[in-house]
Amino acid sequence: MSVDRRRFVQLATVALGAGMLPLKRVEAGPQAARVCRVLRASSEAEFEVVLAGPTGAAALLVDEHDAAVVPIVADMLAADLYRITGQRSTVISKPVQLKTAVIIGTLGASRWIKQIVDAGKLDVAAISGQWEAAIWQTVHNPLPGIDRALVIVGSDRRGTAYGVMDLSEAAGVSPWHWWADVPVKRADAVGVTPGRRECGSPFVKYRGIFINDEDWSFEPWAAKTVDPKLGNIGPKTYQKVFELMLRLKFNYLWPAMHTISTPFAAIAENAALADRYAIVMGSSHVEPMLANAASFLGADNSEKNGPWNFVTNSKRILAFWRASVQTRGKYEAIWTIGMRGPWDDPLWGVHTLGQERSLVQKIIGIQRAMLRRYVRRYGGKIPQCYVPYKEALLVYNSGLEVPPDVTIIWPDDNFGYVRQLSDATERKRPGGSGVYYHLEYLGGPRPYCWLNTTPPALVWEEMKKAWDNDARTIWIFNVGGIKPRELGVTFAARLAWNPTHYHADAQDVFIRSFAADVCGQEHAQAISDLMRDYYMLGQVRRPEAMSRQWTASLNDYEIASLAARYHALLAAERSISSKISRECFDAYFEIFGYSAQMLAATGLIFLHDRLATTAAEAKNLQQRTENEQAVTHWRGYIERQVAWYNNELAGGKWRYYQNMGGASPQAKWVNVQWPWVHQRVPKHLNTPEHKKVLQQPAPQPVLAIGANAFVRKVAARHAAWIRVSGLGWSGGAMALWPAIPENRWDPATGLGSAPRMDYTLTLPRECRSATLVLKVLPTYELHPGMKLRIALSFNHGPMQVMTVPFASSEARINSHAIRRLGALDDHIPLQFAVGDLAAGKHSLTVYAVDPGIVLDQIQVVGG
Repeated sequence: MSVDRRRFVQLATVALGAGMLPLKRVEAGPQAARVCRVLRASSEAEFEVVLAGPTGAAALLVDEHDAAVVPIVADMLAADLYRITGQRSTVISKPVQLKTAVIIGTLGASRWIKQIVDAGKLDVAAISGQWEAAIWQTVHNPLPGIDRALVIVGSDRRGTAYGVMDLSEAAGVSPWHWWADVPVKRADAVGVTPGRRECGSPFVKYRGIFINDEDWSFEPWAAKTVDPKLGNIGPKTYQKVFELMLRLKFNYLWPAMHTISTPFAAIAENAALADRYAIVMGSSHVEPMLANAASFLGADNSEKNGPWNFVTNSKRILAFWRASVQTRGKYEAIWTIGMRGPWDDPLWGVHTLGQERSLVQKIIGIQRAMLRRYVRRYGGKIPQCYVPYKEALLVYNSGLEVPPDVTIIWPDDNFGYVRQLSDATERKRPGGSGVYYHLEYLGGPRPYCWLNTTPPALVWEEMKKAWDNDARTIWIFNVGGIKPRELGVTFAARLAWNPTHYHADAQDVFIRSFAADVCGQEHAQAISDLMRDYYMLGQVRRPEAMSRQWTASLNDYEIASLAARYHALLAAERSISSKISRECFDAYFEIFGYSAQMLAATGLIFLHDRLATTAAEAKNLQQRTENEQAVTHWRGYIERQVAWYNNELAGGKWRYYQNMGGASPQAKWVNVQWPWVHQRVPKHLNTPEHKKVLQQPAPQPVLAIGANAFVRKVAARHAAWIRVSGLGWSGGAMALWPAIPENRWDPATGLGSAPRMDYTLTLPRECRSATLVLKVLPTYELHPGMKLRIALSFNHGPMQVMTVPFASSEARINSHAIRRLGALDDHIPLQFAVGDLAAGKHSLTVYAVDPGIVLDQIQVVGG
């Protein structure tokens, strides 16, 4: 079909001049063409195809024999058009006499699409055989009786669904309209211009979320508000999750699996519903074969089927897995293979690493034979994954042979730093690799289950590094109970769709865009600035990791500086919230404002508690009283905001969701370590080694600068130091980029060709017995056999090579005090004694040695 380009340009110009919204950029493959656009206007005359307007809404035509998700998304689109215009669309399955229509279908599954293609009215070559791709195209007389239509065709069932959901979002319905109460952008009419738009395949094949640690938020909310009849997480709740996933274009789910939750497989409708929504089901690293160990052991851990021990109880465990495979084998899934102990325990029944490796090797062989026998193949394959999480990574690196068609999902260290990526041999595996990444975590050295404090800048740095090292098959994000991680979840979805779309300024660009979508362009920059400061403070200390031990390690300058920054964050939030419209306020509060309030108020509680303790030790009654009153004030502030979130926000829709971080006396170890609650200190934080490091206030540096304050930066070959906006305490940490194995230099042969940064350090006074401190982020070596080093030359002296300690993938955070503190502080200090220094200027040159290094701050400390 020919397209009248002049008419399209005229309509687009008129629409933009009138303030109507063009289709948002969709991160698609490089072949995507963007011509057909969605417009919102007061008159239907602007459109080639009217979707909905004063005269009514277009019918939505589907084939009843198409995939089940197609009528589902057609119904969602109809509901969205009604939300926008007040006009109802009708979903039909056979053509009738119509002026306009939206025809929705899947290649090879819709007879209506086939009829249009066979008539030469729609060219689908660009998406034929592709994964989750789609085309929009306006077509005249597409079918008998229909004058003109917008045709949405997908290469497969999810491609069709994503094409429809893109249309909904472009028309004015946020993916978060239900989950975060983002208001719909209403209009008198909405339609499309003539033309065609191709949306290519996602860059990462499987993009998923893991609902985890649901005990304190997601499960009580679902059980008491969404589905009180069931009294747990079930189909009603998962339907809402699946709708969100379709809108965000996630296609893969690890469902809730704690003992408090009814196991996903225990309700047959769950899996059937997932298939209707075209969701690929999976299971976590402790749930092989889509089988939840909790249901095997019993909700009360009574071991009703015997122990989760393959050495002594293999017959029952195999029967348990077989039942899962026979029941779930007809649905699209990725089958987790291997075995660990329950609840993150190492494998039961073995005593040495060699025994564990041999047993896991045997188990994998048995599992794969079972899958071949019972599972339906999609595209001729049975997708499988192996997740070498925690101790399982040691098992893998000891020589475990994972079959080449199985995807290895590399884990992060639970705090956002990927422990290992594929080496040259592993990159050749046909199953490829992926990443399991935490936006939330329950475990040592401290959990962070309350707020979303992992900055998008860190997610970009680590996941783009993973992409550059060919981890491209599966990305799965632990999102806890989804809220209040809307911002982090959205960034994860967009980054997984196209990791090459964003660059080192990803955090700034994304938050401005997301804030504009939620609250309007007029508030976007202020919200972006607010969240920049929020994430920087979260990197200094997550609220869940705040404690009296932490404040005891702060010097007076740090206390004063942090207090000022917390107050500034609260002031900025108050300023923004006072300007947000009533219609947008709930969404603003849920996504942005609440988290900023809670982090700042929690920080002030701990700082005032420290000052009260110091005043008591000095017998200063007035200062002690003032600071104790401040603690009481900020405690009351948090309690009021949490109560409002739970009881008033969105009319009480989110009741029970914020039990996790509330300042109640019943707070447990998994919550904030409130100073008024006696807390059990985990044994790995209660060692003499840890106390010695943590409880000594850091000396005030004579000089402290961000690593981005260089006077000159020199690139080399295809590598350079880049500033990652929003990363680290400095808000602009410098990363060697790209972080690939080829970008390393041998200090033995000289570093003259390595990327470097030159600094001028101007000391305000003489400094005796000075130490130069380079603070690097707690990243890891790319893979075994590599190192993580950086080099420096001070005052033109000899080259000094510094190695980041415990940076191998086998380093366990809870096994080394340096790594534990690195996880809590979000940096590791590298120290180099430089002797007595005079006041004035000194030179420093920092050289790259190994990929993966990220330099955040430079300090000079001494007497």
